[in-house]
This record gives sequence, structure tokens and C-alpha cells, in this order.
Amino acid sequence: MIQKLWCVSNIKTWHEDSLVAIHCKQQHDVYMYDSEEGTYCCEARPSYCMDPAYSAYRLKDEPKALQPPDETIEELELEVGENSPYEIKYVHCSHVDALPEFKRGELPEELPDEFVILWDDDPTEGGKYPDQDTIDSFLADVEGDYPI
Repeated sequence: MIQKLWCVSNIKTWHEDSLVAIHCKQQHDVYMYDSEEGTYCCEARPSYCMDPAYSAYRLKDEPKALQPPDETIEELELEVGENSPYEIKYVHCSHVDALPEFKRGELPEELPDEFVILWDDDPTEGGKYPDQDTIDSFLADVEGDYPI
């Protein structure tokens, strides 16, 4: 089993007056999937079952004096959290397999709109998914700043 994370940018979908659009340079929804397990959804091509895991963001690079206050960050976190994905998605394996793939700790500063992160080969020693603390730690490294 090889766990991977599928990351999809949503920064362009936020209304221009939203806190996310004003203060963030990136916002990704993150889904976990097993890259060795495809399923057929009434089609000839297999799809990965994407389990929603997280929504995270990166603030714009601004001088400290221009960065939003903590109260605004808290409101921004609520805004992102309220719009986090909660439903499983099915995405064609061929689409996901063609995306750029990165290893943990090797992410570029400017992330593409859609990409895959190699988790680890069975990080939970037999379990299908890592525990929430492991996910939180990993995704804090992925998105930086104030992940939800």
C-alpha cells in the first residue's frame, strides 16, 4: 500500500472579498488515497477513491507589519474550515498519475494548482490511514503558515 495525498488548489474559487482571497496566496484541499487501489465507477477507466483529509493555506508573503492580526487569522481559519471538503471523490487514475509528484520535505515554494505528495510506504505499520496527529504534523509541513 502506498499512501499519497492529492492536493487541489481552490484559491481562484474564493470570492474576492473573502479573507482567503485577500490574505492567502494558496489554498489547497487535500485528499488521501491508496495509489495501488483503483475502483471502477461504471466506467472502463479506473478511479482512485479520494478521502477528504484537510484544507490548508499559505498567507501572502508580506512584511510583518502588513500581515493580518491573530483575530483575522482565526476568522480566516473558520472560513477555510467551513468550506473544507467532506465527501469522497472519485478521480480517474490516469489524471492523478500524470500530476507532478513530490516527496515530503521537497515541496517547491510555489505549488502547482494540482499535485500529489508521496506519503510513505504504509506509515502506520499495517493500518490503512495514519492517526490524526501524524496527519496534522505532515500537513503542517505541506502547507506551512496556519493550516486548518
